Amino acid sequence: MPGSSVGTINISTLKYLRALKFVVSFRKTHAHGPFPEVLRLLSQIYHARKVSRDHPDHLESITIECHCLRNMDTKALKAEWRPIDKVLSKPGIFERLKELKITLPTSTSSTKLIHSFMMAFQDALPLVQAKGVSISVRSQACRDERFFVDGFGVLA
Repeated sequence: MPGSSVGTINISTLKYLRALKFVVSFRKTHAHGPFPEVLRLLSQIYHARKVSRDHPDHLESITIECHCLRNMDTKALKAEWRPIDKVLSKPGIFERLKELKITLPTSTSSTKLIHSFMMAFQDALPLVQAKGVSISVRSQACRDERFFVDGFGVLA
């Protein structure tokens, strides 16, 4: 399906979902920013809850793994993350959300870009922060785990 990497995924049927992890690339930004698919999936949960109060709200943790960062000033970064801030702070939904983790893999972004992102990201999600959600931004060293033996057999 052109323009959509998610296809027909519908997470609104997962009534007891406690954690979500999204992988986002800033390499090819859509006209509406890097988050159209993330927003579409989060909106499914919002609309399911809005339509039926019987749909439990169990989501406690969201991780957004950000790849291929690019240079941005603080104002542009905040504008890009504003849609995430708005959807996660809507009243009556995501009430159990306790933490939002932003991870920045060192394998796809330079240390300089990661540091710049971390400095610019401060207070990028004011509505989510006001809701009492813990927000963490961390770099993450990645290693290729294909070369480790971990109960899946012996390497050839």
